[in-house]
Amino acid sequence: SFRKAVGFNIFKLEQPVRQYFGEDVAVYFVWMNFFTLWLLGPAVLGLVLYFLRPDGVTVDNSPYLPFYALAVPLWGVLYLKFWKRHMSSMAFRWNTHDYNRSEELRHEYWGEERISPITGQPEIHFPTYRRYLRYFASFLAMQPMLVIAVGAMLLSLNLNGYIKDIESPVHFCHAG
Repeated sequence: SFRKAVGFNIFKLEQPVRQYFGEDVAVYFVWMNFFTLWLLGPAVLGLVLYFLRPDGVTVDNSPYLPFYALAVPLWGVLYLKFWKRHMSSMAFRWNTHDYNRSEELRHEYWGEERISPITGQPEIHFPTYRRYLRYFASFLAMQPMLVIAVGAMLLSLNLNGYIKDIESPVHFCHAG
């Protein structure tokens, strides 16, 4: 078979990844593999409909476009149903179906220790007003970069119009 001939199957990496990095990272790799395989459906259907379109018809005006537009949401619903099913079977195989996730705080995260009004457990809390002050500082720091980007875009569009205009002093003539 192809798998034996190649000797390596990217879709069977979940066990080594799980053993080395743990379940959280392994679930990400399993999801990426599952999603990549499921994307083949819309991709193949899109290619088939692209090549079946009548001559002289653009993709936007293809008579098959409504069928593709109906197939993609159906694909999305089926993908989610099958992913939940796959995830449940994987949790059963890995014996993590009753896994209670607890996250460790990052060392860089800091705030005031308080009792959570929801869980009653101690937690680190970063006050909302301080978070909004940081958002505002980030917003102010971002503004000059945004002005430069918009200015460069407007300059580019403006120069593009000047270069193509025959009456423009910076018009480039191409011989041939």
